[in-house]
Amino acid sequence: MASEVSYAALRSLQTQERHSPQLLPLDSDFYQRYASWLSELEQNVRERFSLEAAKELESARKILNDVFTLRAQKIFFKALRDFRAGRVDAAGLSEQEKELYTGLVTLLSRHQLGASIPSVNGELQVDIVADVPAFVGFDAQPYGPFRPGQRVVLPRKQAEFLQRKGVVKVIS
Repeated sequence: MASEVSYAALRSLQTQERHSPQLLPLDSDFYQRYASWLSELEQNVRERFSLEAAKELESARKILNDVFTLRAQKIFFKALRDFRAGRVDAAGLSEQEKELYTGLVTLLSRHQLGASIPSVNGELQVDIVADVPAFVGFDAQPYGPFRPGQRVVLPRKQAEFLQRKGVVKVIS
């Protein structure tokens, strides 16, 4: 069943996206439906101009642009995390977002960004022993979220910090 297309629904999505570190699931045709809705609003303004309708149209455009920008940033970091973890999962993304996500993962795999940058402090393999939410490490790179039982490789400084916090066990 398709989600409601309205100003209130769009505003609610914007608020939720701003306050959630994770991507909220969208219908695959989300952007097509909202593009059609905006076209209808534009037609309404052209045919029966009112200041209120024009303000609603402009506000809806700004909110949709904000939602796209917020989601694009989250998709970038999701692609980077998923690439590092060796997985691809585009569930809950619109068709346009799936194209962006898979393009980013493909680009990362072609260039193997991390492999060409030498590590000053080395890396350590760790077992995750407690839930670790997504975070930005000392190297300004995104990590996580991690669940107990996962084995990951982290920069030495980050691994040692998480070990002191008791959420990882250093393997090597």
